[in-house]
Amino acid sequence: MKDKVLKGSSSPIVTLSATALTSISKIAFSDKSKNRRKESKLQIYPEYPSWMHDRPNLTWDFYPNAEKFEVDCEVNKLALSAQEDMIVDDLLNCMSGFEGKFIKTPSLGDKHAERTFHIERSLDPAMRELAKRILPVCSHYSLIIRFVEEKSEFKWGLVNHALCASIRELLKNHFVFICQLENLQRKGNLSLQKLWYYVNPIMGFMEILASIIKVINKGDCCGSAVIDILYEKVLAYSGDPKLQELIFYLGQTTSRPYFEMLRDWIFKGQINDPYNEFMITEDKDITKEKLKEDFNEKFWEKKYSINSQNIPKFLATISEKILLTGKYLNAIFETGSMLVKDVNSNELVGFENVPAKTDNKSRRFDLPEPVEIYFTVKEEVYKQIVENAYNFSSKILLNLLLKDHRLIDRLRSLKHYFLLDQSDFMVHFMDIAEEELDKPNTEIRLNKIESLLEVSLRITSANSDPYKDDLRCKFLLNDLKSMVIKIQGITQKNVELELDSEKSKNLKGLDAFVLDYAIKWPLSLIINKKTLFKYQILFRHLFLMKHVERQLLTVWLCTKSGEMCLGRSYPYYSLACALRQRMLNFVQNFLNYMTFEVIESSWNTFETNLKEVANIDNVIEHHAKFLDTCLRDCIITNDSFLLIQKILSECIMFSVFVQGVTKNIKDKEETSQLEWKSMTLKESQERRKKILQEISDDLNKMVSDEAFATSIKSYDDKFSKLLLDLLAKIINDMSNGLGETKIGNVLYRLDFNDHYRNQIEKMRLSQSMIHQ
Repeated sequence: MKDKVLKGSSSPIVTLSATALTSISKIAFSDKSKNRRKESKLQIYPEYPSWMHDRPNLTWDFYPNAEKFEVDCEVNKLALSAQEDMIVDDLLNCMSGFEGKFIKTPSLGDKHAERTFHIERSLDPAMRELAKRILPVCSHYSLIIRFVEEKSEFKWGLVNHALCASIRELLKNHFVFICQLENLQRKGNLSLQKLWYYVNPIMGFMEILASIIKVINKGDCCGSAVIDILYEKVLAYSGDPKLQELIFYLGQTTSRPYFEMLRDWIFKGQINDPYNEFMITEDKDITKEKLKEDFNEKFWEKKYSINSQNIPKFLATISEKILLTGKYLNAIFETGSMLVKDVNSNELVGFENVPAKTDNKSRRFDLPEPVEIYFTVKEEVYKQIVENAYNFSSKILLNLLLKDHRLIDRLRSLKHYFLLDQSDFMVHFMDIAEEELDKPNTEIRLNKIESLLEVSLRITSANSDPYKDDLRCKFLLNDLKSMVIKIQGITQKNVELELDSEKSKNLKGLDAFVLDYAIKWPLSLIINKKTLFKYQILFRHLFLMKHVERQLLTVWLCTKSGEMCLGRSYPYYSLACALRQRMLNFVQNFLNYMTFEVIESSWNTFETNLKEVANIDNVIEHHAKFLDTCLRDCIITNDSFLLIQKILSECIMFSVFVQGVTKNIKDKEETSQLEWKSMTLKESQERRKKILQEISDDLNKMVSDEAFATSIKSYDDKFSKLLLDLLAKIINDMSNGLGETKIGNVLYRLDFNDHYRNQIEKMRLSQSMIHQ
């Protein structure tokens, strides 16, 4: 193609159409080219030594001269043949960048300006007019050579360097052409008319080249903007095959560095972009190790991103797929995995899974050979190449996670521990660690809690989990409410930012305890710090519910003797027992709702979706959707969350109060049980009657106290009010369009017979009457 182009075009001088020039100018003056220019100026690139600018004779362009010209002789006194020889010699010099005796050029104020020429006025008018027709070639040459010298500097990028290199190749033939003309001149066979005849075919070539350079210079274009200009030019000159072939050659050579970057990215997952010209940018400050350290670190979203200013127009529609293709390959190579392609099965497998005795001819130890990408106006070619690379990389990374790293098993392990899928280990842990967790978090020894957790894992069903050793525990400095506030508006860089020091010191171990999980690359793409944070919120909410349930069951143990002794003769004691049962009913129903109706249901949907995923982004999307659904339907990200927390706090305060006032009764029961073991049957029965009488006396004294009745009534009123407020809020949410969630099931569980709903209606009716 290059040989054809260098022969020139036989067509006459071609001028750009107004439509083509306007379209290309828009590209040059677009915001993206201006912004790219600003960005390139921020980069520090090597510069040419100063002596290259201090020595003007080093240029291939015209040497700057004064504005006034003095001719060496009077031309009008010479014969016409002598004038013709001298003007032909001057024109050949000007075509090479040198002034002649009768054709001069002034210095340029602007380095991008178009060069003008002055012809001696005394020259024969016919010759002078013919020389003016040839001079545009000299002007175009000057503009072209200045462009090549300027854009060859490092700061203008590889695309401009490639364009300059291709122009130099074209200029070589320009100089050969001048040498051929000079040879004819020496033989006396080159008249001015013949010179015009020989120069005319290259006029169109020089003009189109100069017009491209003008557009690039006006926009200070580099990178994809230059490729866009050539792409638009190719389309604009579809009616002139020879000039289109010239521009196509420039497009092919100029775009080669960009397409090499693209090929490295979609076939190797690497970015080789020293001048920030490629559409994909890399944030080198973000590393995979930070996924475990920084809460807001978004490795998958921010490590590699699209720079919209550097996208060629013909790749805009597939830019997202280009980004994902390289990201997938990069993630594969970050794992250090070696892929082997079995030629017989045409399947990629891990190198370690290939038999050692396998013949080398039946396997290859590398990825498929990268496909060469060439400049073309057919966008389908680019789409096909990118689509093939995308399908390959997405399939490999997905198999790597699902099969080699057993992603689904890992997620199930997280579900067992954080979502209490198999919570027998947690029951045992709370039994043996309750005393330690009841201390302030600053007084708890973490190694002791970890030992107790390990014991619980070893002696329960969790012992069969191969990933149990990755489970950790830790104590945070903020409570569950603070975590929920963060998940609703995450702005901090670190999830473990210290709160008020006094509040942190007063936080009990039960409130600060949370599970943690050790995740390695590449699983950290799916289970990153932010995802684990959501699991921890769900765990702390469930753990708190379990703790409240245990406290209320302990209250039942404390009051069962009183029920036997007092029966229903004391209304406030009966009210305390009824309140305990209402609280326990609320907690157990809410726990069942969260575990069975929300978590299990959402997990089944999540597992079903995982069977149909096509790439890792689908996995991330479905996993995030699963967690967000659980947080939403468990009423954690809802405004009702604070009401639930208040209800749970009220249950804990009630439990502490009842356990406090019945502590003596419980102690007597435990002491008597130890004594009965060493007594005979008759003695034990008598002792039991005595103990029951003492308990009855103590209970009579306790329930007769006015403070007890006041406290129980206060707890009952507060609990009833908070419960009604919660149910009213749920009813209001359902009426406001939240009915598509499972939040209404809470109402059906807690108010299956419309008892509370009727109270809410009466309360609203009375409030409306008061306002009237």
